[in-house]
Amino acid sequence: MSALAFHVDDDRTLPIHLRDLALCHADDRDLRAHSRFCAHILLAFLAEIGGKDGRGRKIGFLSENDQQERLAREFGFERAPKPSAVTATGDFMLMEPPPRLPRS
Repeated sequence: MSALAFHVDDDRTLPIHLRDLALCHADDRDLRAHSRFCAHILLAFLAEIGGKDGRGRKIGFLSENDQQERLAREFGFERAPKPSAVTATGDFMLMEPPPRLPRS
């Protein structure tokens, strides 16, 4: 239903970096909604990885165009100052705080 690709930099001052997020674009509205729900869960897991790794529960993303920025904003990302260690092109966005996994 959803998939993501991410990068964990050697520099522990950088947040976990979301490289890509794939969503279901089926005609069925319920499938699309389920795909977005799954994406939120995956992002919550990604944030937990950052938290356990000492980076904080933040997720960084480089938006390369308006369409990517709109989608990122729908998932809670906001533009943020690009860390000096990030040399790739694109507008830096940060999700902080991201969704939290339910406590068991």
